[in-house]
Amino acid sequence: MQLSVIAEKISSLVWGNGTLLLILGTGIYLTIRLKFFQVRKFPKILQKTILSLFKPCKNPKDKTSSTQLQAISAALAASMGTGNIVGVASALAIGGPGAIFWMWVSAIFGMATSYAENFLGLYYYNLQEKQKKSVLEIEKSTIKKKLEIGGAFLYFEYGLRSEKAAIFFALVCTFASFGIGNLTQANALANAAAYFSVTPTVCGTIFAVTIAIIAFMGSGVILRVTERILPFITVFYILGAVFLLITNIFALPKCLISIVKSAFGIEQAIGGFCGAIIKRSMTCGLQKGVFSNEAGMGSSVFAHTSAPCKDPVTMGCWGVFEVFLDTILCCTLTAAAILVTNSPIDAANPTQTVICAFESGLGRFAAPFVAFSIAVFAFATLLSWIYYGEKSVRRLFLSSEKSTKAALTVYRILYAAAIYIGCTALPDIAWTVADILNGIQCIPNLAAILLLSGKVTANISDDD
Repeated sequence: MQLSVIAEKISSLVWGNGTLLLILGTGIYLTIRLKFFQVRKFPKILQKTILSLFKPCKNPKDKTSSTQLQAISAALAASMGTGNIVGVASALAIGGPGAIFWMWVSAIFGMATSYAENFLGLYYYNLQEKQKKSVLEIEKSTIKKKLEIGGAFLYFEYGLRSEKAAIFFALVCTFASFGIGNLTQANALANAAAYFSVTPTVCGTIFAVTIAIIAFMGSGVILRVTERILPFITVFYILGAVFLLITNIFALPKCLISIVKSAFGIEQAIGGFCGAIIKRSMTCGLQKGVFSNEAGMGSSVFAHTSAPCKDPVTMGCWGVFEVFLDTILCCTLTAAAILVTNSPIDAANPTQTVICAFESGLGRFAAPFVAFSIAVFAFATLLSWIYYGEKSVRRLFLSSEKSTKAALTVYRILYAAAIYIGCTALPDIAWTVADILNGIQCIPNLAAILLLSGKVTANISDDD
């Protein structure tokens, strides 16, 4: 049996009805408990996030922490990778226009999930920070290291009171970093580089070495590089997509109607096939939605717990905004660009699908524009996920400084090797492996969020 067939079977098992229900159910449950906070208080969320980015935080940490912009750039870079471009084209190829509707659904309810996981990360960070002075000196050192690592491990260990659960989640995150943050990004990077006449082998070699060098220079360098490139490429891509949509403004209503109709099988409904169409569209939309915005994976908590701001509500709001920017805005722009231009959807080459769409507005500049955007987004994601992966490795080898350094060296080498493999591998395998690892990471994290949801709802008021 071919490897691709085996991977597809495992993916179908991981992304069964139970996982779909858990993802949607958690988001819906939290949305209700939070009284639709992400919708009702969206203007306030904007004030707490993007509109106050360069203002001093009320609760700054010590000077060794990352800056607010670095932390947010890392969180956005991890999610705003190729999923916003290539992932959307793949979703349209597999699930049709209706998959975009279910990506919206995953984002709207995922905002509540993202709020909860980031709130919990900062809530338990602050709790342990206050208690640190009252513990024994030998324990104090361990707690300090755990707080420096941060991440969702904090609510696994101090919320669920299970160090084993925290270690298990660290192991899952380490493996997941090779999927969503590596293989798919590297594969898309190689496809983009091909438009600049760079072969997959050369591309894999160059970027594997580059990422390895940056990683060995330390997390501070990773964050500084991410801070420089992520805001630029985000604005660059959004402006290009908006320009394209303006030139096709009259086709937008038909595009939106097609997305909604296709989501419920209205356009393709033929007897018993309707249910299968909806299921495929829903599954694909939720998969790609999670791949794109990472809500429910617990990954963005790494970045937010390293930020100087330690207010749980504020960092929870950042989680909401990041999902909005990633899926509601950027993914929708890509999908609309493809649909309004009636571009042929190439399942084997989603990059070409997006290029064909942008050709109607950018002409001969479409290929370099799309290829450059994909390459820079993918590079930023590779950096952010090696940062996340290193934190997971540190948590696994917390007890010994010597073993931590050795484990980090091995991890960085393997991560760089995976980049080369991703550049030269078939895209179907890369995306399927990423979907499997995403699902495995979501399940324990969502279970923890549900068990601790009372802390989230008890610490939010109408004034927030």
